[in-house]
Amino acid sequence: MKRALVVDDAPIVSEVVAGYLGRAGFAVDEAGDGPAPVARSAAQPPDLVPDLALPGMDGLERSAAASARAAPPL
Repeated sequence: MKRALVVDDAPIVSEVVAGYLGRAGFAVDEAGDGPAPVARSAAQPPDLVPDLALPGMDGLERSAAASARAAPPL
């Protein structure tokens, strides 16, 4: 099953997006800020749904941090 990580500081947005992704067959994790999901996604990188205006770390910074921790392709 594909995994999606919904990152948004607006709970209603997270709920709606997670609902759509869940019905589409994704296992969904949710986070309310940018720094929280970096450690979780390092262990098992999900498909991402980043928010570009998060408190603490925006979606682009969070994506860059996750990419920096990911193993390079062989």
